[in-house]
Amino acid sequence: MRKRFLIPLLAAIALPSTVKAEVVTYKCIAKYHFHINGEEELPKKDQPINFYSFDLKNNIASFKWGATVESQKNKNQTIHTQYGWPVIITDASFIMDYDPAPKQKIIVEVDRIDKTYKQFHKYLMLDKKSPEFDKAFYENVRKNKELNFVLSNAGYKQWGDCEKIETRTNYSLPTEQRWSTESEFNIYEN
Repeated sequence: MRKRFLIPLLAAIALPSTVKAEVVTYKCIAKYHFHINGEEELPKKDQPINFYSFDLKNNIASFKWGATVESQKNKNQTIHTQYGWPVIITDASFIMDYDPAPKQKIIVEVDRIDKTYKQFHKYLMLDKKSPEFDKAFYENVRKNKELNFVLSNAGYKQWGDCEKIETRTNYSLPTEQRWSTESEFNIYEN
């Protein structure tokens, strides 16, 4: 008689528990910004702010950034949003590794423990060591004096500090990779 009740009870306990949808958002402020070829520090008064959201159930991410000055001081600007990017989620960090456009590469890592982040952006078409190197484009850029800065700054590194500003449960990010552009007012104020 006990077995008849015990088996359904054990079966119910053995069922996998449902994974609760949870999205965490970090506000990250760049403290340093260096061009890969010609290290130039970003002035402290104009620190870019990025917002990264990570969907813990679907392993995808979204992020927002301002396209004009990207400054704490600029209160009214156009904000760009991208979402649906794959992310590797570990106990220690969130890592996005993606190609935002042809012959480009961006790697972002947000540390879950010490609340820092780093971003690496490289133009593969201008990197002679990359299989994506585009010799014709490289030569055209070299011929145009106004574009020479593109060669000397074929990518950049940016890093700084983050704070977790939101955790939403029973919420998932859109899964398709796409862009949106929207105007927001005072997005950088809490």
